[in-house]
Amino acid sequence: MCSPHYGLGMVGVVLVGDYSQNLEQAAAKRHPQRARKRFETIFAKVRETRPAESANAVN
Repeated sequence: MCSPHYGLGMVGVVLVGDYSQNLEQAAAKRHPQRARKRFETIFAKVRETRPAESANAVN
């Protein structure tokens, strides 16, 4: 992890296999404000997307 980039909200999520098993657990983690806002956006997109489409739908 690169602390300066993480703190500035430069984050992402990699979805592999059946990620639904720990999706909410991953989304519940605490993050700095900018990273938290970005993760909220990312996880909202993931929740709207079916697992088979996620690799192409979330960037």
